[in-house]
Amino acid sequence: MALASTIKGRLVSYKKKITESVALPSAFYDIKGVVQLFINNPKRQTTYTFTNFPGLYSPASAVPCRYDLCLFDPQGETVFKHAVNLPVFGTVAIQPKDLFQGPLPELGMISARIRPVSGFRYPYAHLGTLRSHFYAMYHDPDMRSMALVHPQCMFQDPPAPTIGWWSDLLIQVNGLEFLDVYQINPGPAAVQTDLYMTDAKGKKIISSPGELRPYGARCVTWPKSIFASHKYVALGMQGLPAENAKPLVFNNFKDGSFSASHS
Repeated sequence: MALASTIKGRLVSYKKKITESVALPSAFYDIKGVVQLFINNPKRQTTYTFTNFPGLYSPASAVPCRYDLCLFDPQGETVFKHAVNLPVFGTVAIQPKDLFQGPLPELGMISARIRPVSGFRYPYAHLGTLRSHFYAMYHDPDMRSMALVHPQCMFQDPPAPTIGWWSDLLIQVNGLEFLDVYQINPGPAAVQTDLYMTDAKGKKIISSPGELRPYGARCVTWPKSIFASHKYVALGMQGLPAENAKPLVFNNFKDGSFSASHS
């Protein structure tokens, strides 16, 4: 009986290790990629922050991780791919220009997917579904204006062409010179979308319909002449590139500074 009990105990322990540290091809890791807008022009740049966060939830089984990155241009064409390795509990802030020596587009989208560095051990099965969260900071070259934006949506999310969306965010237009509104398409299919501006009561002021190519991006600029007669404006959209793929709005002020939010 003692031997049987010992064997049973070892089998239970072995089963637990298999469940929590099973060797799987990376394609089977239940980790969702995340996308963020990329801006790269003389007045506005992008810095991304990546953190090896899964180990914070499971310190005893924490392992080094890797973020697989892919940068797309506005037409959805791949510009470059790169892997960023992080030690246990590590973090890093990077700009795409530090990873790629060739020319970069002024506008685009970046995708990131986190996974263990080693392909022979996946220690986070007990955590359930993981998403590759990372943050984007948009700033001018002198760091006078900065805007930190949380993850926008999941890579490869399906489009939501029938969804009509109107933002709860009211934008006070006093002091604004113009608005830049950015959209990205995280999916593999082209999307027709109609971006518009309303007054505080929802009356449409102007609209900008357009097509977003697969993995593409676009920017719509509205000068103050369009909204100067209103105290507040809001954004709306018919047809979302993905369920949570709402636009990113930049408020540009007279002194050259800006603020931004995931509307």
